[in-house]
Amino acid sequence: MERRMNGNIKRQTVIGFISIIVVQMAVFYILPLAAGPTDTMGLVILMLWLTLVMSFLAGLFYQRIKYCYPVIVSVVFAPTIFIYYNSTATVHILWYFVISLAGVLAGSLFRFVVCFFSG
Repeated sequence: MERRMNGNIKRQTVIGFISIIVVQMAVFYILPLAAGPTDTMGLVILMLWLTLVMSFLAGLFYQRIKYCYPVIVSVVFAPTIFIYYNSTATVHILWYFVISLAGVLAGSLFRFVVCFFSG
């Protein structure tokens, strides 16, 4: 019985993690379609904030897969440079990596503090 519950918890974690990645992909691939040509800076800031929020949520997971999230974010963002932007946007890969790493670490720290003080 316990083994079955453990499998369900892992499955739910994987589904939750994949859901966060799908939302992150929507941020990178669908959100730029809604922005006009003059909304670029606001779009970049909005995408950075959404990346921070999504990576914080990914950091709340217990499994170690969460530490792969910054790399996944960078890899998912890379093709958008050629689709929506030009080669000068390549530096954004580093920004998204750093922002998502900070979010994952903040989420992990938050989870640790909550677990530590709750018993």
